[in-house]
Amino acid sequence: SVLVHLQEHFCQLLGEQILFCSTFNIATFNSDKVAFFKKEPIPVSHESLEEALRWIMTWQCSGSCDLMSGLKAVLEGDGLLSIDEYPFDSMHLTINGCPIQPQEIVLAYLCQRLLAYALIINTVLYTSHSGDGDV
Repeated sequence: SVLVHLQEHFCQLLGEQILFCSTFNIATFNSDKVAFFKKEPIPVSHESLEEALRWIMTWQCSGSCDLMSGLKAVLEGDGLLSIDEYPFDSMHLTINGCPIQPQEIVLAYLCQRLLAYALIINTVLYTSHSGDGDV
């Protein structure tokens, strides 16, 4: 199933990429809500990675792909963050499905944030099952 594939991807990501970071956090989103693993980034440790894996295994798929709400929650929080207080310098983005926003809007927003915060998107896994061949 799609959910199992996403969970496997995140387990692999934790073991191969996040393991070498100093801090991390995870956010999930759909058309109904944005949920964070923790309120703010936490130090990487064996215990925190194990806790993250357990949290990932509780995920449920529902709603549509509201990519803009998810990105804004991660990149802006309660309001635009200053560059000095920005909590991370990279992001791993995994999407399954077609965002409900037009591609041009999502790309314009991402470009603005990438430049403002010197943010790097390390990984993007994007699959579409819309049937129209557009990804």
